[in-house]
Amino acid sequence: MKCFALLTAVMVMGCAFDPAGLGTAGVTPGDDPGDDPSDDPAVPVDGGGGGPVDEPPDAGSPNSPDSGAKPPDAGTSGAPDAAPPVPDAGTPDAAPPPDAPVPDDDDDDDGVPNDGDNCRRTPNPDQHDEDGDGVGDVCDNCPATPNPVQIDTDDGRADGVGDACDPRPRSPGDRIAVFEAFNRPLSADWNVALGDGDWSVENGSLIASGTIGQEHVLYFEDGFHYNAVVEADVDLIGPVNSEAQVGVVAAAVAATEVSFGYGCQMRITNDRQELATAELLDIGFDIRTVAAVPLRRVRTAHLSLAVDDPATRQSCTVQNELDPPLVLRSRLNRHDGGGFVGFRTNGAPAAFRYFLVYELGGPLERASD
Repeated sequence: MKCFALLTAVMVMGCAFDPAGLGTAGVTPGDDPGDDPSDDPAVPVDGGGGGPVDEPPDAGSPNSPDSGAKPPDAGTSGAPDAAPPVPDAGTPDAAPPPDAPVPDDDDDDDGVPNDGDNCRRTPNPDQHDEDGDGVGDVCDNCPATPNPVQIDTDDGRADGVGDACDPRPRSPGDRIAVFEAFNRPLSADWNVALGDGDWSVENGSLIASGTIGQEHVLYFEDGFHYNAVVEADVDLIGPVNSEAQVGVVAAAVAATEVSFGYGCQMRITNDRQELATAELLDIGFDIRTVAAVPLRRVRTAHLSLAVDDPATRQSCTVQNELDPPLVLRSRLNRHDGGGFVGFRTNGAPAAFRYFLVYELGGPLERASD
């Protein structure tokens, strides 16, 4: 009984004590204190005194102001989950920083990418390769002789002329002075001395046409100095008369003056064909045969004229697809000065496939004349 009375007293004291005057804790103000609080819904109130108070959050709870954690995502509070981010599939890659190096796949800026450029460091948009060795004419050290490896030794002193075509492969100091593949219109360096209107460039060749018996001369000004080799491939492309001549020439003085110089030519006399060294005599390009040897009658040949210093030594070489090279040497008087190189035909329509001049660092290497 004593225990029961004590418990009753405690309960009465607890219900009656209300220092803030806000009503009985856990009961809506104005309700009968005798009612069972569990029958009425609780009304949320501020965390101030007298109202229902939430239990303090755990120390690690994200709602704790001291926890330092971010509030939970909206999805954890009962709100609808946010839509997942949409992949940015169509957005291009960001541009590189302004100072980032831009890859360059055309080193010589000729419009041809490096992977397909046959002269990567020398501009040649036409990519012409006369000898078909994979190296473009403008950077080929033997532009008319196939040499894909471009070997150039000259006893360890490479001079820029490949061993495959160097007139002096064991001596340095040579250079390619003129090369024309006739794959474009003639440059202003070429001049017509005879046969104006009968010279043209067609299908990769220089054509000398015109009436049978007419003389034609085309020259490259300031292209000749002593110790030089002048080369060309020639095709006879039409009927020839009984005194036809076709060849390459090198004159010792300017074409506007009396033209003393040198020539290497194929000469056709009736049914006889010869290789001849020749001397140019005057401004009319009259020519005197110095020496001649018979040739097999052919219509295609490679001609090479070499003039040494002192220029009393002259050699003429012919090569065709049927015979080994034939060399004819002769001696002439020296003609001082510098002049021109070029072509001469007389009574023989011809096509020249290329023209090449080597300027040598010294006399040709040969055992004897």
